[in-house]
Parts: sequence; C-alpha cells; structure tokens
Amino acid sequence: MSIKWNDASDWSSFDVYIVPHSHDDVGWLRTVDDYYTTTVHYILDTVFSALYENPERRFTQVEITYLEKYYKRQKKAKRDIIKTVISRGQVEFNLGGMTMNDEATTTYVEEVNQMSNGAAFLLQEFGVTPKSAWHIDPFGHSASTASLWSQMGFSAFGICRVPSSALEWMKKK
Repeated sequence: MSIKWNDASDWSSFDVYIVPHSHDDVGWLRTVDDYYTTTVHYILDTVFSALYENPERRFTQVEITYLEKYYKRQKKAKRDIIKTVISRGQVEFNLGGMTMNDEATTTYVEEVNQMSNGAAFLLQEFGVTPKSAWHIDPFGHSASTASLWSQMGFSAFGICRVPSSALEWMKKK
C-alpha cells in the first residue's frame, strides 16, 4: 500500500510496535555527568532490575556513553546481573555509538570515532555487536551517515518517529 504520511486517515492497516528504549541525550542541555546523576543512572537501575526479574521483558539501549559510565561504577554482583540480562538477549544495542550523534553538525571522523568507541566497549564487555541503527532525533540527515552505517554492517536503519497523524489516530482509537 502506498500512502502519504500526512494523508493517512486510517492507520488500522499498519502494525505498531512499542519499543522501550533509551533516548538520553549526551550533553544536550546539561553536562553528561549532570544527566547521569540526576536521571540516567536511575533509569538504568530500574531497567536492569526489571529485566532480570522477568526474562520476557526487552529493552533497547542506544547511548553507550551512559551505559559504560553506569557499568563501570557497579559492583561485581550488579555487573553479573547486567551481563546475564544481555546474554539472555533482553537488551538490544541499537546503533552502539557513544551517542546518537547529530548528522547535520558532526564530521566524518567524529562519527567514526564515537561509533568505534561504543562498539569496542560492547564487544569487549559483553561480546555483542549492534545489528541495527536508528536516528529518531538527528537534526537532519546526511548521505554520509547512511553510507557509513551501511559499511558498518547494519542490517536495518530507521530514521523517524511515529508520524503525528498516526499518533493522533492511536490516541483516538
């Protein structure tokens, strides 16, 4: 079916997937440490505890900056819980960079470096490599990012949030 997002009046023919995920900006309005201490470490505490309690739960982690900071500050018992949850496949690492960088303002070298650093941490600590990427808040898109991510071996790339017309339809239904 071909449909324009703005013209959609009936979204009932679309499948909707709700994906619990991180979207903790790395240094947007506050410093990385301020975000981490005021909110992000509480989020990660809650997420990993909830996942460990129920193996049916899933979560998608995007920003590796905060995960690395969180993981390195945990005692062995909590690190073991985190590793267990990840080994059970309950956490998907989407993108796997230190951040979900803005495409409009970063250089190619910066993007490669931050993606490489995040991927290296995930591989070293958990033995995982992200398979998909998304940019749900990128402040523009660039051809170089899509090309770079293709070369990194991602099998899927999502670039938008739920369209407002679909969101309004879901609210009404």
